[in-house]
Amino acid sequence: MVGYKLTYWDLEGRGEPIRMLFAAANVKFIDNRISKESWPELKERMPWGQIPILEFDGKVIAQSLTICRYLAQKYNFAGRDPWESAKCDEYVDALTDLVGGMKGIVHAENDQVRATRKAKFLQETMSGCLGKFEELMASQVDSSFLVGGKLSWADIVLVVMLERLETPSYAGPSLLDTYPNLKMIRIAVYNYPGIQEWVENRRKK
Repeated sequence: MVGYKLTYWDLEGRGEPIRMLFAAANVKFIDNRISKESWPELKERMPWGQIPILEFDGKVIAQSLTICRYLAQKYNFAGRDPWESAKCDEYVDALTDLVGGMKGIVHAENDQVRATRKAKFLQETMSGCLGKFEELMASQVDSSFLVGGKLSWADIVLVVMLERLETPSYAGPSLLDTYPNLKMIRIAVYNYPGIQEWVENRRKK
């Protein structure tokens, strides 16, 4: 039996889609959450000087989306054929376009710059991206998922991104009032066996 060890910070962030994939697949793993104090020593041993990393069978995979894609392919959350797999990749790539804008807000040099960047991000970058996903889901027939009528890693990455966007640093908790179809995806992901238990236990911490 493969013994997986995920190393990441003691927060959700880039590690959470990986944890949710393990939960959905009902695969046990070591959730190695590290502190900032231990990072300088660990950083030198990281393949790219970053986390998360996934270790198993003497092997190491770095980069969060690479880890997600590996697990999704291994445990059947990457579509049923090359076309569906490509659509999963497409949707995840579209979501990563949001990350640059989010970093620009967090790392702004002062409050005025932060407010300007945030307003532009919310009105242009975020609304444009989420609007496309809302339209996509509106066109789906009898499905609460993005690809092939079943849960994929793209759904999980989307839901984790929505969680981040709902924080006060970005759009706030009322975000999904504007996107009812995205709210439907989140409900479906949260109710998925394994993920439901993971989210419930996470909220108790």
